[in-house]
Amino acid sequence: MLPRSGVALLALALTIGSSAQVTIDVFPTIAPNIFGVSGAEWSRNAVDTIYTTAVAGASSATMTGGTIGTPTYFSLAPSTIQASDMFVTAFNSWNGQSDPGNAFNKDFANEKGNRLHFSFLVQGNGQKISLSQLSFVLASSDSDNRLQVVRPTGWYSYNDNYVGIGFGTDGLLGGGDDVFVKDGINTQEVDMLIGRGTGNAWEPIDTTRDPVSEQQAIDAQAASIAPKTPILVTGTYTLSLAGGASFTGTNSVTVIPEPSTYAALLALSSLGIALWTRRRKAVA
Repeated sequence: MLPRSGVALLALALTIGSSAQVTIDVFPTIAPNIFGVSGAEWSRNAVDTIYTTAVAGASSATMTGGTIGTPTYFSLAPSTIQASDMFVTAFNSWNGQSDPGNAFNKDFANEKGNRLHFSFLVQGNGQKISLSQLSFVLASSDSDNRLQVVRPTGWYSYNDNYVGIGFGTDGLLGGGDDVFVKDGINTQEVDMLIGRGTGNAWEPIDTTRDPVSEQQAIDAQAASIAPKTPILVTGTYTLSLAGGASFTGTNSVTVIPEPSTYAALLALSSLGIALWTRRRKAVA
C-alpha cells in the first residue's frame, strides 16, 4: 500500500494526465454579417464543416464547406487580410463594395458586409468538457484596441452555432452514434465542442440609400484605418476545468490597407516629402 503522500501524488498525476490532452484549435474565417440574410446558414456550414473534417481525420488547413461563390461558403481566412474583409454595414455591401449584386452577383445583393470570426474545435481527448467552461478574448494591436471582444466563462450556450458532441456508446468520434447537444444548460458534459465562433468588424455608416454615397462611406472607413495598419487581430479561447487546469488555443490574422488606400497613402507621403524638401530649399 502506498503511503498517504504517495496516494496524493498518484491522484494528482491521474488528474493531470486525464486533462492534459485537451486541445483547442482556432480557425480565423471571413463570415457574412451574422445579423444579415446569410448568417445562419453560414454558421451551420461552419459547424458542419469542422465536424466532418474532424470525423474524417483530415487536415483543417484547407477545409471548406458549402457552395463556393456564395455568401454562405465557409473557408479559412488567409494570414493577411484587408480591412474591407471585415466591414459590416446597415446597407447592402460585400467585401468593401456597395451595391454587391452588381459588384459580384445576385446571390450577394442583400448582404450586409463581412466580419472576421474565430471558429473553434475543442477536443477533450478523454476528458469530459462543457461549453460553460469556455471563454474568449479578441484583441487588436491598434492603440485603442478597437476590435476588442470579451466573452467570460459561462457566456456561451448550446445552440445551432455552438454544439457539444458526445461520442455515443462506442466512445469514438463518428460511427453514426454521436450525440449532438444543441440546447439545454451549458454545463452538459460532452467529448467535443464546435463553434462558429465570436468575431467583430468595423462599421462604415451611411443612411442615404445611395450606393455612391455608401461606397464613399466604406472608402472613408478604410482610409481612417490605413494609418494604423498593419493591425494584428488575435482570438484566444480558454477552457477552464473544475479542478483548476486551463487550456488555451489562439490564432491571428494581420489586417493591411486596401491596395488603393495604400497607394493613396504613399502618394500623400511622397507629396509631404516633396513639400518639406521645397520648404527647406526656400528657407535655405
